Amino acid sequence: MKCLVCVFLFSLCSLFAEPPRPQDQILVVKQFLSEEEAQSLIAFYRAEKTGVTMHSDNELSIARIRNGSIRDLVSAISQRVLALLQSTGKPYYLDHAGLYSRIKGNFCPYHADNIAFSCPIHGSCQQELREHCPGTCLGAKFAPNHTAWREYTALLYLNDNFEGGEISFEDGPQNKLYKKTIPIEARQLVLAPNGNNFYHEVFPLRSGVRYSLHLWYTSDPRHALNLH
Repeated sequence: MKCLVCVFLFSLCSLFAEPPRPQDQILVVKQFLSEEEAQSLIAFYRAEKTGVTMHSDNELSIARIRNGSIRDLVSAISQRVLALLQSTGKPYYLDHAGLYSRIKGNFCPYHADNIAFSCPIHGSCQQELREHCPGTCLGAKFAPNHTAWREYTALLYLNDNFEGGEISFEDGPQNKLYKKTIPIEARQLVLAPNGNNFYHEVFPLRSGVRYSLHLWYTSDPRHALNLH
């Protein structure tokens, strides 16, 4: 009888417990990558990627490369990220993987990875909506974007010998309940859910080159990426 009471009380507490705050759902893991892994990815990127510009994220898609050792390395890293996602109780699959670089002056505008906000009065530019739309305009709404199946983003930073390039999260563009800016450290993982509570932007790089590996995850097996 006592055990049944304990179970009931635990269930009751869970029922009325506040859901986790969005900022608490953003996981930061330092030294998630080894130095060898980070340097191998940087060296491969430098050897393969040409025509790096300030006005692009300079992606090198892992799905399009033929180097088996790099594909195996990215796959192994992805498996470690998937192990972290097991706590959600939901099966996830790698959807897309890419190596990226940002050079001086480059930034990533304010956006969410699987959703976009629009307003009949203030338009569809996420940055302008963030600044001018209160979110209560008639017809203003969120809608899935062109990668609506994506549910988690993993950002793995390969180096930190640069200035700027921090990533900042907030719920937006109309709520503005929190803001979380994450300084970049080499070999660090930032794992975040996707959705309207996880808008983010990358601040302009002031000097140096920032290298990173980005992985996206979905629970829809139709979008699973096979690296083997």
